[in-house]
Amino acid sequence: MTLRDALHAIFRRRMLMFLVPLAAVSVALLWMLAAPERYESHARFMLLPWPSASAETAFSAATGQRARADARDLETELRLLEGYRLPEQRASQLVQLIHRARVDNAGPIGRTFGSDSPDFSELNDRWEAMTRFERIPGTDLLEARFAWEEPYVAMALAETFVESYVEHREGIGAQAPNAVVPAVASGPQAGFTWDEELHAIEAQLAELELKRQHVERQAKKRGWIDTPDLGSGASDLTRLDSLYFELRSERDRLAQLYQNDARAVVEVDARLASLRRQKLASVRSILDLRGKSLADGRQRIAARRQQWAEASGSATPAVSAGTLGGSLPPLALVVKPTIPQRPAGRVDFATLLWVAIAGFFAAVLTALLMQRLDQKLTRAEDLEEAAGVPVLATIPTRKGV
Repeated sequence: MTLRDALHAIFRRRMLMFLVPLAAVSVALLWMLAAPERYESHARFMLLPWPSASAETAFSAATGQRARADARDLETELRLLEGYRLPEQRASQLVQLIHRARVDNAGPIGRTFGSDSPDFSELNDRWEAMTRFERIPGTDLLEARFAWEEPYVAMALAETFVESYVEHREGIGAQAPNAVVPAVASGPQAGFTWDEELHAIEAQLAELELKRQHVERQAKKRGWIDTPDLGSGASDLTRLDSLYFELRSERDRLAQLYQNDARAVVEVDARLASLRRQKLASVRSILDLRGKSLADGRQRIAARRQQWAEASGSATPAVSAGTLGGSLPPLALVVKPTIPQRPAGRVDFATLLWVAIAGFFAAVLTALLMQRLDQKLTRAEDLEEAAGVPVLATIPTRKGV
C-alpha cells in the first residue's frame, strides 16, 4: 500500500475522527487513575501594624528603618515561610502519622510513600511538592497550602507547620543575634486573632465614612435637595425639605396669580433662599459631627492598641537587625488551617469532557489537512501522467517511482 492509498483509506473511513478523541480520553483517564487523591488544607497570614505609635516611633529611631509592613516586608515574610523547616520533634510526629496512614491505606493506585519504615528524607523529598506558599493577589495576605493523600494528614501537616512557624516567628529575635524578625511579646489574643472591640470600632468608622461620602455625593449631585440617611439629623432635614417644596409651590402659585406684583414673588424667593441656607448649614453641621465621630474613633483605636501593647509587657518590641530587608512587624494568623473538603490535583469529568472536545476538533483539523495532502498527491500524479515526467520523485505512488 502506498502513502496515497493509506491517506485515502484513513480519510474515507473517518477513522481519525474516532481514534484521536479516544486516545485523548484514554490518556486523561490513565492520568486520573494514576494521580493520587491529594487533599489540601490552607492557612493565611498577615503582617499587623505596630501595636502603638510610640512603638513604631521607637523602632524607627532605634534602627533607622521603616516600621510598617509593605510589599518588601511581605516578600521577606514569604521567603521565610518557604525556607522554614519543621523541628526534628514535630517532623518525627508527622513521619509516624504518615507511616500509619500509608500502612492503613496501602493498595490504591498512586498511594505510595516510599519504603516501609518511616524516614525523614522521604518527608523532605516530598516537602516542596506538597507545600506551596504565595501572596494572594490584590491583598496583603500570605497563603500557605499543604496537600497530602489523606485529609487528616494534610490537616495535621498544616496545623503542625503553622504552630511551629508562629512560635519560631515570635521567638526568633531572642534566639538568634542576627535574626531577621523582631521578637514581639504576645499580648492577649496576639498572633491568632485581633481584638474584637477594635474590629467593631473599625467597622463603625467604615460605616460612618460611607455615610459621609454618600452625603457629599448627594450634595454635589443634587444641590442638597435630596435627603440622605443622616441618623439623628434626618428628621430636621425632612422637615426643611417639606417646607422648602411647599414654599416653592406657593411661589409658583403667586407668580401665576400676581403676575404684575413682583414684590410678592421677591419676598417668597428671599424666604426660599433663607431656607436653602438653613439646610446647607444643617447638613454641614451633621458632616462636622460625623467627622468628629471619625476622629474620636481613631483615638479609641490608638488607645486600644496602646492597652494591647502594655498588656503584653512592653510597648516597644525587641528588635534585631537582619539581612533580608530589615525587621518585620508582628505576624497574625487570620485563617487557621482549614479542614480539607475535596481532593485537589485530580482530573474531573469536566476536564475529561474538554479533552474529548479538543481531541475531536484536532481530529477534524488533521483529517482536513490529510484531505488536502491527498488532493495534492492526486494532482501531482495526474501531471506526471500527462507530461510523462516524474513530478514527485521522492513520494511513492501506486505506480512507484
